[in-house]
Amino acid sequence: MSRIAEPGSPRTRGGRLRAFAAVLALVIGATGGVVANPAPAYAADYPTWPEVQQAKADTKAAARAVDQIIGLIGELEANVAAARAEAERRTEELFVAQQAYDDAVRRADDIQAQADEAQAAADEAESNAGQLAAQLYRTGGRISA
Repeated sequence: MSRIAEPGSPRTRGGRLRAFAAVLALVIGATGGVVANPAPAYAADYPTWPEVQQAKADTKAAARAVDQIIGLIGELEANVAAARAEAERRTEELFVAQQAYDDAVRRADDIQAQADEAQAAADEAESNAGQLAAQLYRTGGRISA
């Protein structure tokens, strides 16, 4: 015959207590014991006075470096402006020299054309003189009209 515990009997309360303890053990086990084993507390890690002073010095050094770089940038900008001005001046000189060269080439071409015309005229005159000399020789020095 089986015995059934009556409600409110010590047997029923003990079973409930064991069930609660089992569930509690499962919850604690599932959370990794976070509740039972809290992380240790540490004091805040503040910098020391020498570290603060070093940081201030580093900041001042960085500010000096920035000022130096800004100065260098100003110098470079001035150099760029001077280089551009020089390039413009030399470009103008090149343009003037190119025009002078082109003018000289045109004059040389004109002079060569004149020399070619003069040479052609001289060649024709020489040919005419040779024909005249041949005719004089044939006619005995008389020129017929």
